[in-house]
Amino acid sequence: FVSLRDTTTRLDVGLNTSGRLSTFVYGSQGLVYSLQQGYSYLQDDRLGAAVRWKLGRRSSLRAFAEAGRNDYTVAIPGTPERQDDTLAVGASLDFLLGRELAWSLRAHRTELDSNLAGQDRTVTSFGAGITFGLQKSSWF
Repeated sequence: FVSLRDTTTRLDVGLNTSGRLSTFVYGSQGLVYSLQQGYSYLQDDRLGAAVRWKLGRRSSLRAFAEAGRNDYTVAIPGTPERQDDTLAVGASLDFLLGRELAWSLRAHRTELDSNLAGQDRTVTSFGAGITFGLQKSSWF
């Protein structure tokens, strides 16, 4: 394992323009452990924007787009340097079930463009989830 000599962070800024429409911009620098041979972890840097439409008293639709870069940290000498440019879009449909409980449906698509031949890929995912606690629906 290669030690991390950096900080991780996330910053979100939002604006509620009409009571029904909210806009957000955000950025993050995160650490993701790698399962790829020769790499210890990657630094995941993202910048994005999201819009949330309140559909009714207990439901909302959120859409987002983000771009960034994954910088892999080499763990084994001789492993090539790797960087993946990322572009992601997605949406979620959220339903408040109670004061501190929400249910959501999600769709997410990420395109990764690697500097290494044969490592470009696209990942599409669909999901459903339940969120407990004071932060009702924070998925971007």
